Amino acid sequence: MIELSPRQTQAFDVLTEPKHSQISELLYGGGAGGGKSYLGCIWLIYQCANCPDTRWVMGRNTLHTLKETTLNSFFQVAKAGNVRYRYIENKGILFPNGSQILLKDLAYYPSDPEFDELGSLEITGAFVDECNQITEKAWNILSSRIRYKLDEYGLTPKILGTCNPARNWVFSRFYEPFVEKRLDANKMFIQALVDDNPRISKFYVSQLDNLDEMSRERLKKGNWDFLDISGNWVYSYRPELHTGKVELNRSEVVRLSFDFNRNPIACHVSQHYDNHYYGLEQIEIDNCTTYQLCNEIKARYPGCFFNVTGDISGKAATTVSRLQNFDIIKYVLELRDAQMQYSGANPPLAESRMLVNAMLERYPTTFDKVKCAPLLRDFETVKSDNEGRPIKTNRNNIEERADCLDTFRYTMHRWFGDFLKILAS
Repeated sequence: MIELSPRQTQAFDVLTEPKHSQISELLYGGGAGGGKSYLGCIWLIYQCANCPDTRWVMGRNTLHTLKETTLNSFFQVAKAGNVRYRYIENKGILFPNGSQILLKDLAYYPSDPEFDELGSLEITGAFVDECNQITEKAWNILSSRIRYKLDEYGLTPKILGTCNPARNWVFSRFYEPFVEKRLDANKMFIQALVDDNPRISKFYVSQLDNLDEMSRERLKKGNWDFLDISGNWVYSYRPELHTGKVELNRSEVVRLSFDFNRNPIACHVSQHYDNHYYGLEQIEIDNCTTYQLCNEIKARYPGCFFNVTGDISGKAATTVSRLQNFDIIKYVLELRDAQMQYSGANPPLAESRMLVNAMLERYPTTFDKVKCAPLLRDFETVKSDNEGRPIKTNRNNIEERADCLDTFRYTMHRWFGDFLKILAS
């Protein structure tokens, strides 16, 4: 049986009742645990069941994240409601009455700056989970494609976005006008927090309490104004707590995380055991190839067992050979496929900042004060822009390169991503 909280019921009415036909854009959320994904999935299922042969979109910043998070919420909702459907890879979710939910990657790619793939769609409505992670342009183009069979069922265009507090376009488009009582008549914002969800686990609430202060304010309290966007991108680093002397433990796996800029090329070397994270070394070498860096690693860590992650650009062919950077690493370090553990996409910067700072504040972590000096420099110098992204536009300024910081971000997301599972609700 599917039950809605009072906040979800309010949002569902806005999405389905004719008296709210003037609302074409609804932003729901503003905190973790408010049942955002649950609401979006229920709405799509309801519309597909009641409007045969219609076509809907379920989207998120990347298809990989969508399938790991929002799609799993759909499966749970469908099971609770005894919903009949078929999920087919590359086709989406198909219903017996001919309705369909397309799964869409809404990330910005330089190769498709105008989102041409979205421009060819004709859909009946759309649900964008964690819409703060996509661009406003993607939102606008997706909204413009909502026209399929609307008249046949007496529907009006509706796009539902869910998000946690963010100081980007969702703030200026929805939250700020809402607070100032000047929100456009076709838009609505409904704030839903963990306390508004009677089904939420007490353990989930305790997980929110264990985040860093900024994330607690945002995710538990829904505080859009507690966003210390300016200042250091890494705001939880404390030299007196996080630095010391770190020794290599040859009985444990050595983790390598690469960033493939030529000047410098960078690699973060770490280990994790006994519930403690150890930053062994931050390698940063100017005018160096991937071959040279790997040979340097072999010389510094002879006989060690490695696992590898890094910048997804490492899958691209290098300028000096037809091999990909990750192929070179695998060859030079003599690794097996299972040791190559890079992801399909680089992590979203908003999630990265939260994860990095939550780990530093809440998890036992020690970096070698001398050998990790380039990374610690990035912790202390890399600034954040007004959307929470690291400022790294001028490579002539060492404080804006952030290559070493990037290697640490990739490490966190590959091997400590579970720390952010609570954000997938």
